[in-house]
This record gives sequence, structure tokens and C-alpha cells, in this order.
Amino acid sequence: MTKSAIAAYALSFVVPFFVILFAFASNGIYPFGDVSVMMYDMPVQYAQFFGWLSNVINGDASLLYSADAGMGCGTYAQYTYYLSSPLNALVAFCDPSQVPYFFSFLFLVKIPLAAVTCLVFLRGRFVAAGAKGSCATQVLAVVGAIAYSLTSYVTGYSSNIMWIDGVIMAPLACLGVYRLVRGRGCAALFASCACAILFNWYTGYMVCFFTIFYFFYEYARLRIEERERACDEGELRLGSERKCADGADKRNEDSANEPARIAPKNRKLAGYPLIQLGLRYAATMILAVGASAVILFPTLIALLGGKGSGAGLAALAGTIFSLNPFDYANFFAIGTRPGIIVANATPAIVISALVLVGVAVFFADARRSRALRVAGAVIMGIPASSLVLIQLNTIWLGFVPESSYTGRMAFLLLLTMVTLAFEGIAFCLDNKNEALVVAGNPKNRPVRHTSLRAVVKGGAAAFLIFGCATFNVWYRTLSIRPSAANAVLELVLITGFTAFLALMVRQGLRVPAEGNAREKRETGRKILARAGIACLVVLFAFEQCYGTAAQYAACDLSASEYSNRIAELEEYYEDYPTDNGFARTGQTCVYYGSSKYNGPDCTGLVLSGPGSFDLYSSTQENSVQNLLMRLGYSKKTPFGTAYQSPNTAADALLSVTNVIAEEQPPETELVADHAQKLYGSYRDWKTTSSMPLGYGIAATAEETELANKADYSGSATDATDDEPTDAWSANPFNNQIAMYASATGADASGLYHKATAVDAESTSTTQRDFTVTTTSAGPLFLYFPSIYLLDIEEAGISCYAQVNGNTVEHVGGRGSCNVVYAGTFNAGETVTVSIVPTAMKQTTVNKHGQIVDVQQAVFDAPTEAAIKAETLDVDEMKTLLGKLDSAGFSLKSFSNGQVSASFDAQRDETLLVSIPYEKGWSATVNGHNVPVRELYGGLLGIDVTAGTNDIELHYMTPGLIPSAIISIASVAAFCAWRAFENRRHRTRATSGKRAAQ
Repeated sequence: MTKSAIAAYALSFVVPFFVILFAFASNGIYPFGDVSVMMYDMPVQYAQFFGWLSNVINGDASLLYSADAGMGCGTYAQYTYYLSSPLNALVAFCDPSQVPYFFSFLFLVKIPLAAVTCLVFLRGRFVAAGAKGSCATQVLAVVGAIAYSLTSYVTGYSSNIMWIDGVIMAPLACLGVYRLVRGRGCAALFASCACAILFNWYTGYMVCFFTIFYFFYEYARLRIEERERACDEGELRLGSERKCADGADKRNEDSANEPARIAPKNRKLAGYPLIQLGLRYAATMILAVGASAVILFPTLIALLGGKGSGAGLAALAGTIFSLNPFDYANFFAIGTRPGIIVANATPAIVISALVLVGVAVFFADARRSRALRVAGAVIMGIPASSLVLIQLNTIWLGFVPESSYTGRMAFLLLLTMVTLAFEGIAFCLDNKNEALVVAGNPKNRPVRHTSLRAVVKGGAAAFLIFGCATFNVWYRTLSIRPSAANAVLELVLITGFTAFLALMVRQGLRVPAEGNAREKRETGRKILARAGIACLVVLFAFEQCYGTAAQYAACDLSASEYSNRIAELEEYYEDYPTDNGFARTGQTCVYYGSSKYNGPDCTGLVLSGPGSFDLYSSTQENSVQNLLMRLGYSKKTPFGTAYQSPNTAADALLSVTNVIAEEQPPETELVADHAQKLYGSYRDWKTTSSMPLGYGIAATAEETELANKADYSGSATDATDDEPTDAWSANPFNNQIAMYASATGADASGLYHKATAVDAESTSTTQRDFTVTTTSAGPLFLYFPSIYLLDIEEAGISCYAQVNGNTVEHVGGRGSCNVVYAGTFNAGETVTVSIVPTAMKQTTVNKHGQIVDVQQAVFDAPTEAAIKAETLDVDEMKTLLGKLDSAGFSLKSFSNGQVSASFDAQRDETLLVSIPYEKGWSATVNGHNVPVRELYGGLLGIDVTAGTNDIELHYMTPGLIPSAIISIASVAAFCAWRAFENRRHRTRATSGKRAAQ
């Protein structure tokens, strides 16, 4: 590697590194202040995942299973989905409470690496094989690589830090395709695609899918270049008419001026037919996917049982456009922050204005053949159109529609733009074009005039396209996104880059003069050309610093606050009392942040001991989300499960051992030896009526498959089922009754007593009041179906639930559509319950596309749909629980993925173990393998016989061992294939030499 190449790679890493440091410093982000780089999902999801990974690497947690979150769940898919990048392993040197500081370091490594790999691609694709290239071309390659690494996709979506691995690997995969098509081997493609999936399967899938289109693009370019090579240099035509006037079959071999190629002209063309190349490509990709099977296949198996199982081809129906195509160019404006919520429809495609100009130059240069420009338009148009067309976008995302973070595959569009921009500008700046006179030019002007015209036309086109898009948005909405100042700045940047490129082209390609005048002009030319380069670099540096700082301005969380909160939780739960390792805690307060209203977090993962309900993960089992929704804990959403309020009857069946709450929940007592308060006011309450981890039930496994009669039609008046049945319904109180009746084999209709709820006389237009009269003494629980809007997975209508004027919970969010404990009251007592919308202008869209607003959900809904109030009969609950066979269950040990217990069964029956059912569980009873069954659509069960049963439960990630074998076999097969090919080529070469002799 030459010194200039080493310097280029060093610059491509160092410059983004210091740009990010500048952005951190300007926003007070650590290490320049206490602000954390965490934003959006990071503090409630990824920070805990990284903390858990630290525990795993240090031997304090299991890679395959965690009993500490979501009631217990397999975690290998969580690792492969979010954490499999090798760089993430550096978190092993950090305590979970120090993760916010670690993120700053990780960004400073990952983002510059994207620039390095992009430079590897640009040099390997265009200026490789020992070519020095002009100074301007080398600078341009570095600038393009830096622009790719600092797009808003990287900085604005950096909260999804695992996606940056896809940004890093995509250029290498494209280079691998290029090398394969040009007959330079397929090892680069195999390694890059396999690693792309291994490092992050989600973006890896997008990268591999994109290589299909890129393969045809490179093959088309290969054939176009071969056709142009067949023309004689003297008959080169402008535009699309590159034909040989005299019928020559090929160009003169000594041609020194080849404008169609930036790379050295002695680059060997492969000449393989399409079918042969296609088979080589397909074989390479199949083996690459096979090599990544140890990551890919277990993840897909987990996702089929997770939130992805509800999506599919049906997602392709409905609305065609995700955003207005005429607004597209407006989203390139510097400072535009991407849309985290899909409704905002703002893709993360902000990139340097220099790239925008370069793309326009590529298409404006008349010397480039029409075929090349069409090929460029197609390869850029595929990802571009996918950002607009919902159907195409869903295919890129594995047939799972976006629920947040618009335009997740936009980095592929940005990569193609950088590629075309580099080729377009470098073609105009390359010194090989210096004295070439292009035939067909009526005035026979030097090619510098053609290059200059291409730059000016390209800059003007970029200016007009962006300006028209901005005007279109302003005309329709009377506002400019992101702001008028940034829109003007983008136009200034486009103008500035165009002017400096024009200066470089005019001075750098000037035809030399003769004699002394030549020396003077040559010196002046160099000075002006280098001045143009310097001005362009300075403008580019300003643009990148300003744009990156604008993206990170969204960071406003305190790193020390998070660190202190996690440290406080670790101290509170240190040496937490358990039953041989088992505890299940319902924590009504948040772990981190101000409220669980909008969803749970994953802090339970890093707290060893107090197993929790809360989990926010795409890999959580769909079945446990359904069960907890039916029992009134949390709405089934893509955002996991949560525990918001005591749910006494359901808590007892799910073996909740402790509740962390400010006030004493029903059927609990204060834990005397854990008197420390959490967050100053929350205490630890021990449940007194809950079942142990395992207990015998009267129903068989088949009998626990309750029918699902819940009918959510999409209107705000649904979920009004009032009569208990033996099936799941939209009423959580009736669902609890159905589960009690099934488990005990007794009539459980007396578990709850319906309270009378009527609209109170009120003139308020900002809240709806109800008068609730209890019909029996006991704990009163509330439920609000119309504002929860149960037929959709997103949030409902945000409201405060108040009891006698006191707010008991913020409800209606993605994590707070739950049964609410209102307090304990006497029979005949009157309670005023109020639903207070947090804002009067709220809307949400149900599954039928109908808009539901506050008026419909809160004020117009019938009383029976707006509120359900039920009093729990505690004595009846205890009587029913007494019918369960629980006395003989003794837990020997409980750890991540391992349960050992003994159970003296009173009869042949089904043992329910209140652990979420997953296919990875296996069981033995008295040393014999027994099948593991799914009970009540989400819990684990096994059949036992009367008498003593020694039970062992073990969890192994489904498909992990076969996937590991496939990975090893695929790598071995690829190595054998390449060894055979290399040996065959050597044999042919040796035979050829002997024949020549």
C-alpha cells in the first residue's frame, strides 16, 4: 500500500472522528459534558441490552436465557438482533451503569469505520490496481467516504447503533460484487455478506438483497464498457451515439485518453456470460447465508413467534405512498432530522450537498453514454422508490411494516448516490482528459469545456430540484422543513460546491501554453486548482460539522442520572430474597425515566434476582404478550410487556412474589427485612396469596386452549363483553374468571362483582366523570376499553385516570392500557372516577384506517364501553386458589434456563409452571423425557402422575445447534470450492506454458 493510500485511509477515519467530537462538544455530550449521546430507544432498550451483554461476557448472565425480564425469555435472538457486532463486546470493560459513557466511545469508533469501508470501495472500484489518480480524485474519494459516514441515517438514527454495522458492510459487499463480475474472485463477496449478517442480521438482509440489483448493475456496466472498448478512439461520440464510424472492431491499443473509465485502462474485463456469472454469484450468496446461519436462523425462528409473526404479505395492501414523491428532494436539506414516528414520514437521507451536485453531474455529462446513465438511474432508483412506495419498502424490511424509524434501508440509497457522485465528478477532474478533443463537438472545444458544462448543468439541476421541492412543501403547508434558514443554507452549499468544482475543472484541465508563458500559466493554474480544492474542503468541513451537530442536538438526557438510577436499582435489588433463586416482582414505578406510560424498558435484564414483567424487545414471544393483554397487564404492542398496577387475581396465578408500590396493594404485607425505599417512596410488598412457580391444575393441556371470542371491530365502543364465558374475550375481568374456572375446575363467576358506573352530572368539557357505586367490599379495579382502542397495536388516547380527584395512573399509552387498581372500598361506597385527556387534540388510526379522536373515544363512547369497574372478592379468590394443587411443589433451584423442582402430585394432572412457553424448553420427570405443553396460550406445562415427581427443565435456543453445523459446513464448502478452482486454474496455466514451449 502506498503512502498516499495510507494517508487517505487515515484521513477517512480521523476526520469523522473529530467531526463527531465537535458535535459532542457543541451539544455538551460526554466527554464534554453530562449529556448522554442516548436518544429515542437507547435509554429504555439498548442501554439495558448492552448492560446485559456486559454481564454475559463477565459470567453474570446467560447468553441463551434470562429469567429477569418479561417473566423469562430466550435471549440468544436478542443478542443476534441487537448485539452481535464484535465491537459491542468492548462493553465487557464497563459496568451496566456506565453504558451511557460507553456509547460515546462506540460512536467514535463505528461511524469513522463506515468512512474507511466506503473509501475501500471507491478506491477498489474506481482507482485501484496501483493507479495514483490525480490529487483532486484522491481528495474526492476521501470526501465522498466521509460524506457517506456522516449522513443523517448514521447520525440521526444512531440510537439504533446496531444498524451502523450495515452501513459499514454495504460498501464492502458492493466491492465484492464488482470483483466477482470482473473475474477477480468471490471471496470478498462471501466474506462481506456473511459478516454483514453476522454483525447485524437485519441490515445484513438488506445488504444481501441489494447485492442482487447491484450484480445486474455491474454486469450491465461490464457489457457497456466492452462495447465502448470495441470502438476506435478517433470515432468516440458524445452522448449515447458511441459507435464506430468506420466499423472498427476495437479501439487503438495505444489509446492514452479514455474518458469512459476512471480506473486504469489495463483493467482486465472478465468476459463471463451472464448465466455463468449468475451461478457463481448465487452459489457465493447461498454459502454466505449458510455461513451466517448460526446467527440468522435462530433469530428468524424467534421472530416467527414474536411481533414479526403478525406481519407478512398482507402488509403490502393498502396505501401506496408513504410520503409525497414531490417532497422527496426537500428531505436532503441540511439539519433535517429523521422521522422516528412513521406518521412523520421523514426518511433519514440528509447527505452532503456535494454528493447531490455530483449525482446531477453524473447524469448531466453528455460524454457519458445513455446506457451508463440509465444503469445509474436504475440502481439509484430502486432504493429511492422503495422509500416512497410502502409495498417495496415492506419487502426490504423482511415483510414486516415499519412501526417507527422511517426509511430503514435509506443507507443503500445514500451509498449509490456517493458512488455516482464520485464517478461523475472524478470523470470531470481526471487528468487523463487534459488535452482530449472530443469528436462531434461542433466547435471542437477541448474537453475541459465539456466537463465545465457538466458541472454547471449538474449544479443548476440540483439547485432547481431542491428549490422546487422546498417551494412545493411551503406552498402546500405554509412551512419549510426543517427551517427556512436551513433550506437557504442548503441552496448556498449547492451553489458553493458547484462554483468550487467549476474552478477546479477550469484550472485543473486547462490546455498548457508554450514557452515561459507556459510555466507561468502552469504555476497559476496549480495555485487556482489547489485553491479550489482547499475551498471545497473547507466548505465541506463546515457542512459536516454543522449537520452532525444539528442531528445530535436531539440528545438531552443526563448520563450521570441514568448511571445513578441503575446503580440505585442494583443496590436496592442486591441480595434480593428469593426462593432458591426465584422471585417475580411487579414494579409499578419506572426503572428509568419519568413514566412507563409510553412503554416499558428493559432494566430488569441487568438486575439479577427480581424477575420482572417489563421487557421491550422485538424478539419477545408473541404468545406471552397475548396472555398478558388478556389478563389486563398491557396492550399487545411491538413494544413488549409491562407491569403498571397491582392486578391481584392475575398476579396470584402468575406467581408474583413481590409488588413494588407506594401504597399497599391488596393481599400483601410489607417486607420487614427490606425496608429501604426505592426512589424515596416506593416500598417492597410481599404477596400473601400467590401460587408458587409450579402448581397442579384440573384442566388438561388441551382444555386450557380457550377459544378466542374477542371481537375488535375497530370502533371506540368495542370490548363491552359483560357476561363471563369459558373463552377469551375483550374483557380482562372475564378472562381472569375463565382462567380460574379452567384451572380449578370450579365455578369462578363470583371472583368479581360488577360495580355500578353511571355518568356523573358535570359541565366540564375537558374530562368525563363517572359515579361508581360498589356492590361488595374489596379492591376496586378499573378498565377503560374505549380509550385503549384494543384493536390496534399502537397507543390509544392519552388520559389521566383519577379516583376522587387523585390521579392513579397515566393511561392510554403503548405501555399503559391495563387494569388499574383504584383502592379498597366498602360495599355501597360511591367513588368518582374521571377520565382526563392530556390534550384535547389527539387522534389515532384504528386497524381499518378510521381516525379516532378524543371526542369519540372519551366523550361519545357509551358508559359500558368507556369504563368497567369490578370489585375483587378476595375470599372467593382464596377459595379458588385453595383448589389448586400447590402444597406439594418444592423448588430446588432456579436460574437462567434451568429449573429443578420436586412435586408431590395429589393425582395424575397437569403441572403449570408460570414461565412463558417457548419451543426451546425440554423437561424430564423422574429421569424420563416428557413433552412440554403450552397452557393458556402462553405458559409452560407438563403432565405428571400422582406421587413424587422430580422435575428438571432445561432451555436451549431452538435451531442453534443445527445452525452452527450449517455455518461450519458452509465455510468448509466455500473453502473447498475455492481451493478446487485455484488448483484448476494453476493446472490450466501450467498446461498453457508447456504447450507454448
